[in-house]
Amino acid sequence: KSGFLPDVSSTFSFWREYSVNSLREQDFESAQAGLYNLNQCLTDEYVVKISSNDFEEQISDRTVFQCDHCTMEQKEIINKGEEDERLKVTTVPNEIHYSRMKILERKLNTNETLLFSFSDNVEKIKIKNDYHTSSMDNLVKGFTTSTKNKNTIKYWICPDCNGDNYQKKGEWNTVKSVREMPFALGVIAEPPKRPKHLGNSLGFPERFSKWFYAFLEEIQSKMVLYRIEYVAQNGHDMTEPEYKDKGDHGHN
Repeated sequence: KSGFLPDVSSTFSFWREYSVNSLREQDFESAQAGLYNLNQCLTDEYVVKISSNDFEEQISDRTVFQCDHCTMEQKEIINKGEEDERLKVTTVPNEIHYSRMKILERKLNTNETLLFSFSDNVEKIKIKNDYHTSSMDNLVKGFTTSTKNKNTIKYWICPDCNGDNYQKKGEWNTVKSVREMPFALGVIAEPPKRPKHLGNSLGFPERFSKWFYAFLEEIQSKMVLYRIEYVAQNGHDMTEPEYKDKGDHGHN
């Protein structure tokens, strides 16, 4: 059970507004500092942990691969609670959790190596003599790193349709990370670093904004839990109404 929780609504409201306004002015250092202070408004039990390693572990548990060959139905409730509430069904690539699959690696002969070098259509290559790369370590490395041995190619077999899904240009271009409900993970990656040279800073504002709002969402999720415990302890809500999330994320 939590210890006594102070009313932090006024301080929370201040740092939230400060950080969002700093981001709008593209003052990234102040925006980052504002979020750190916002996070520290909460007690140790409720603060969001900042750790790239822990964040990657959380995300890897939610990693899915999209099959190139089979599909699934994705259901979504539109206008929930309204008079025109309806169910929307969309056909999307079938999603396979990494725990259900294995990464395989096939040897290429000389002709197949040449074919692979000039063609991205590697799913047409059919070769025997498979062997497994079983550890999650090897699987994760396969997401982003190119195959060092150009005489091999990596792939995985869909457990639902048995279709072969090949690594393309050294990457798994069908992989994506998803967040299960609730969205809060309780941890966020460390902020992106701004390149020293102007020529290398293209795309930094977008990367930082994405990190910023992900962090803000995590903090606000923790604030919801903080508020619930505060009300349970005191019998009433905190005095400053402006601490609540107005839904203004300003990144549309």
